Amino acid sequence: MLRYQQAREKIIEVVASRRRPPISEKILIHEALGRVLAEEVRADRDYPPFHRSTRDGFAVRAADLASSPPRWS
Repeated sequence: MLRYQQAREKIIEVVASRRRPPISEKILIHEALGRVLAEEVRADRDYPPFHRSTRDGFAVRAADLASSPPRWS
């Protein structure tokens, strides 16, 4: 029986020997749905170029919705 470290090294060796380089291709943007990027994409500057806090939606309490119609204040 192999010890843990020996088994780990053997698994890494076998997997590394079977690894193939990823295939990449250039496609049009509308064909990219469901694909994975072949390399990291980085912006050359911050966007937006100023500090801001984005809010997308709002929160409500369930008790505020219990009345009919709900009271929005």
